[in-house]
Amino acid sequence: MATLEPRGSDHLQERFEIDEAQLKKIAAIADGDRARIIDWWIYGQPAFDRLNATFQVKRGDVGRVVDQLLADGPRGRVELFPIGIPFPEEIVVNFKSGPR
Repeated sequence: MATLEPRGSDHLQERFEIDEAQLKKIAAIADGDRARIIDWWIYGQPAFDRLNATFQVKRGDVGRVVDQLLADGPRGRVELFPIGIPFPEEIVVNFKSGPR
């Protein structure tokens, strides 16, 4: 029986795959007092297809946390929401990996 050639969509999906090492790097962002994880959801069994992670970050550390998410983690998007009116004290950072 002949094996099927990978399709274009298969190659696209490879770009968004998440491995255990990447999950550990993302979880390590919350080490220390810069950020804390307030929500974490992994989609896909047994392979990880997608990750949604929400961090609560001190205002001065947002840039470093976002840089780490985009540099070390899987491809995805980051959304920021300020907490505190009129002067935000903390920022909620939502990270969603994978295609939209």
